[in-house]
Order: sequence, then C-alpha cells, then structure tokens
Amino acid sequence: MPAASYTYALVECIRVCVLEESVQKFLESLGKLNRTYLTNLEEKVLSFLESEILVYRMEQRNNAVSELWY
Repeated sequence: MPAASYTYALVECIRVCVLEESVQKFLESLGKLNRTYLTNLEEKVLSFLESEILVYRMEQRNNAVSELWY
C-alpha cells in the first residue's frame, strides 16, 4: 500500500468514528513511516480495522434509517 494511502486511511478512520486510543496510535504510526510499504502484519491489521469501520458505518446508517421510520 502506498504511503499516501496511510494518511487517507487514518483521516477516514478518525472522521468516521471515535477510535480507541490504541487503534488511533497505531494508525498515526502508519502515517509516520519512512517507507513506502506495509509489512504483512501491518497490512492485515489495517485491513481488519477498515472492515470493522465499514461495519460500524453500516450500523450507524441502518440506525439512522430505522429512526426515520419511527
């Protein structure tokens, strides 16, 4: 994953939801790396976080839609 994507992922994650401090620190550290690639472990963790954030966003959207119906 290119370095520019680290920053995008970090900004998107922070914008979407309030993250636990440890997760936020991890994402910030990815944005400060002086290399142009992620290790396999970093890539897996970032992919997991992205999928969890997508689930969170879908739940938030579903809750908002549900509230409109009541």
